[in-house]
Amino acid sequence: MAADGARHLVRLLRSPEEEVVLSAIRALQHICLGVGFIPHARNQCAVAASRGLQFLIALLRHCSSERIQVEASLAIAASVLGNPENLELISKSSGFTYSHVLRLLHSPSEEIHLTAGTAIATFAFNSPSQQREIVQSGGVTWTDFSPFLESANENQRACAAFQLVVLAPILPDTDPSYTCAVGIQTLIGLLEKSQSKKTQALAADFVAGLSHCRAGLAAAMISIDVVSFLCRLLSSPWEQVKGSAAIALGYLSLHPPAERQLLRRCRGDPEMMKVLIFYNKKRKWPETFLERWRHTKELILPPIRNLSTKGHTGSRRSGGPY
Repeated sequence: MAADGARHLVRLLRSPEEEVVLSAIRALQHICLGVGFIPHARNQCAVAASRGLQFLIALLRHCSSERIQVEASLAIAASVLGNPENLELISKSSGFTYSHVLRLLHSPSEEIHLTAGTAIATFAFNSPSQQREIVQSGGVTWTDFSPFLESANENQRACAAFQLVVLAPILPDTDPSYTCAVGIQTLIGLLEKSQSKKTQALAADFVAGLSHCRAGLAAAMISIDVVSFLCRLLSSPWEQVKGSAAIALGYLSLHPPAERQLLRRCRGDPEMMKVLIFYNKKRKWPETFLERWRHTKELILPPIRNLSTKGHTGSRRSGGPY
């Protein structure tokens, strides 16, 4: 980005090759939105300054490929999440409306349908104003997402669960508390049982996002043992899995019950704290958590060496001390 990467990616949006355009769009998504739905404000502004939002809106409206349309909608959502200036920019654009994204929920392609749901959930994430606009543009229903909860594809189940939890307040056909419970239980179940590294990382990323979403969601996840399942993933050989789990635990640690559980786990395995700090190095840990960890470290006794004393009590062997 320091080398003007945003401008070059935006330039690639004009390529005649669909795969080049898709790759450029997905790159813009990733540089604008990090793990745990944390926006990169500087990158978002760089994309907007390079006229990226205008090009993405044009692709959403006019491109004949639904794949490009839906990925463009997700890139727009990633470019405006938590960024009032960019949000105002698209609101003033005569070309952008949520109806273009909502229409993609009815695509016969499951991939496009699910990606459109992720785009809608990203627009709605922690933004009551955008939730109202989505409702005014036609809105969404439980049945737009619930079929994916029964999918044999674990990643589809994870995405649908996250979308339902985020959008629960504006679904007219189900009770929000029921919707949230189903979504949260689905995500935690995947963390507990999935053997797929991609699903593990995806579910942990969604948990990280929900941990700083609406009040009550973190407490609900903590109550069904999410800390334990995430802690298990810290020993994964896959960097993406470890990183997503560590970041999710970092957000959950802001809640006292999760903080206590996490400290207890780290006391049993101090190496876990090194993993947590490494992957959360860009985020400042609460001083209270660090103080409690320092206090906990003082209580951890040094390991006791297993000595073979059979017939040799009080003696030395091979000239070395016990």
